[in-house]
Amino acid sequence: PLLAFSLILVMAGCKKEDYVTVPPALAHFTNQASAPYYVQNTPNSVFKVPVGVTEVSDKDRTIQLTVTSPTGATAGTQYTLSGTSVVIPAGKSIGYVDVKGIFSGFPGTRVDTLRFAITGGDVTPADYNKTFDLILRKYCEVNISDFVGNYNKSFDDGTYGPYQIQVLSATQVTATTGYIMIKNLWDAGGSTPIRVDLDWSDPANFKTSIPTAQPLYIDGTYGQANVRPTGNGTFSSCDQTFTLKYQVYVSAGSFAATTTTMAR
Repeated sequence: PLLAFSLILVMAGCKKEDYVTVPPALAHFTNQASAPYYVQNTPNSVFKVPVGVTEVSDKDRTIQLTVTSPTGATAGTQYTLSGTSVVIPAGKSIGYVDVKGIFSGFPGTRVDTLRFAITGGDVTPADYNKTFDLILRKYCEVNISDFVGNYNKSFDDGTYGPYQIQVLSATQVTATTGYIMIKNLWDAGGSTPIRVDLDWSDPANFKTSIPTAQPLYIDGTYGQANVRPTGNGTFSSCDQTFTLKYQVYVSAGSFAATTTTMAR
């Protein structure tokens, strides 16, 4: 009986908390595998890559990173970094590394990827969300009135040209849509101006489209020639270039589908 009583006392003296295993703090990118970064021609164009930890501490902790680029982006040409380590301040669960894109490092339609990986430091890297891809491309705000003027480097299907297309007017309809009226599409001489709709609601995909059944010119053999769309083209507010996809047709049939590019 005395032994049994002693066992009861020993067991009663143990608390459930004595058997709790506290997992170690882990470092990870905060529930994101990738994100876009639209580089603008402004000193305030910065992307903050977030790095988090699973446990808050009363001390600052440093997380070490590596940065690579599968697309060949180089520091000092396409981007600069605030560093390759992140400090998680005491009492906080997130810290940041600043990436600043270099606008001039993205000519034309160049797109680059920076791949961040957690490699060590004061906190063990987690098995999840341990890499993060930042996708960089340049971006210019659309001021639609800037598109008015002559485009002397216009080509049809990359072979016919150069010839001149004029943007006669530009009208904004909503915050991210509008249209331009162009003259001499298809090098059709004294042709009727054609409306081209513009949509820049997706920063990664500025689109052009030509509304269907617009009269273009009077053909000497087939009579009235019209245009209709064959899909979406693109445009650049940075370079002031346009790609248009359409087909010229008459009552007797249609000509081959055409892709026209316009540049200043």
